[in-house]
Amino acid sequence: MGNLIKTRFKGIFFDKDEQYFLYDQQWKLVDESQPEASASTETEIPNETEKLISHISFKFYVKRQKFHETNKEQQIITVYDGLSGVLMGQITATVPTLTEDLLSLREYGVVIGRSDFISLKNCIEKYYNEILTEIIHEEQSISDEELKNILTMIGEYISERKSDGYDLKASVKGEICYNIPVKEFQDLIRDSEYAHINLMELKKQLKRQGYTICSTGRYDRTVHNSAMGKAEKVMSFSQKAITTLPELPETEAKE
Repeated sequence: MGNLIKTRFKGIFFDKDEQYFLYDQQWKLVDESQPEASASTETEIPNETEKLISHISFKFYVKRQKFHETNKEQQIITVYDGLSGVLMGQITATVPTLTEDLLSLREYGVVIGRSDFISLKNCIEKYYNEILTEIIHEEQSISDEELKNILTMIGEYISERKSDGYDLKASVKGEICYNIPVKEFQDLIRDSEYAHINLMELKKQLKRQGYTICSTGRYDRTVHNSAMGKAEKVMSFSQKAITTLPELPETEAKE
């Protein structure tokens, strides 16, 4: 081969039939002295003018879910390694937070550049109306068994935080509760087997059944975080809702 240069070929493509977005990146050594050398983004075996030295590929399967009662939508994004077919991870996302939601896939080993995630987000938005939609009815979205298991998971999380030296215990008008920052609560659900559940519907059901204490007209509460020196939104879980907590040393609840 003649003059070799290291060149990257990259692309994001939408397969409408299979309903996935393919991210494909290849690093090749290309012999520019050969007229047949081309910047192909195909995943075929390189020709004689190219030598493939690195190949990263992911398939992002995207499913839209529309909740019948509110007309709000979320997306279930499941990622597979495009070369081995191994499942990498699954997240629940929304269009307004799509970039940050996609970036959270790095926790599952889906490590590509931030600009690549932004390009993927733009591609999803471009073809959004061609993604199949599943209609979800509120009564079938969260079963009693799922809610019970979620509360068990919340209780275990509170215990873990207590063991780490972070006491989430608080008091609201004399009632004991446990304050979990909204972002931590959302991350906990998204990183669990209940990631398919719409977070807003979950917050509604928790309030409706008296498991959370909320500000008027809201599904969470705003408290002053003295450590941060600013207001913070929290999910205040009523003590009676947390039935799986082990016995913990009594501490004074914070207002």
